[in-house]
Amino acid sequence: MGSIWRPDLVQPIGGGTVILIIMIIVVCEMTAQSCIKQSDQQSVLFFIAIVLYATICYLLFLCYMNRGKLGQINMMWSSVSIVSGVIVGYFIFGESVSMNRMIAIALAIGAVYFAQDTD
Repeated sequence: MGSIWRPDLVQPIGGGTVILIIMIIVVCEMTAQSCIKQSDQQSVLFFIAIVLYATICYLLFLCYMNRGKLGQINMMWSSVSIVSGVIVGYFIFGESVSMNRMIAIALAIGAVYFAQDTD
């Protein structure tokens, strides 16, 4: 019985596409977190969140199978998630934004900028 993993089925993707996939991951994550925040364990929103997190796993798989570096992809995802989380929290859930959060956003943006590989 053969393996279900067939590397030849994964097409190489460029760096720009990896960034696009990371942005899609962030949108999925923010949507999933919003669903979780508004749901209880028996609601449809909770199930949607589970499906979105499964989608995130598949998108990460695509990034890693295309020679994506774990550290770099995770740093970009985490940093953009920090910024997105504060924005979604402020505009959708009416959460406050303190000076410390503004500093965290600036540092997250700086992390994405400085984490870019030049090799």
